[in-house]
Amino acid sequence: MENKCTTALCFIYNPIYKDRILSFFKGICENAKESGNLIECGKNKEYNVDINNMIRKTIFDFLGHEEEVKEFLKANKVEAFLEIVPEIKVSANESKPILSLDDDIIKFLYTSGIRMDLDYYLH
Repeated sequence: MENKCTTALCFIYNPIYKDRILSFFKGICENAKESGNLIECGKNKEYNVDINNMIRKTIFDFLGHEEEVKEFLKANKVEAFLEIVPEIKVSANESKPILSLDDDIIKFLYTSGIRMDLDYYLH
């Protein structure tokens, strides 16, 4: 398979509040990874032509916590985004990824206060 995609929930925070913020996100997401003042959760590189399936795996741990996450983000001035990075080989003879988001994902993003960041690469 030549096309690929990565999805992840990313949180950028003020390092002054590092311990509180790490504790909160690691309480929801077991595979939270920290790098500088960025926390990455639910990173998924298992390519699926329907990107919605990849996103559902990425956000799985956060389902049911939307209001709590939204309040925490606001109270702690944390910037949050769902990162979607499809890489498409134009000459590849395979299906191109489906990038339209389903209603449940849009509702999750809206309810939790998380925005979407789409970085699209063509090769």
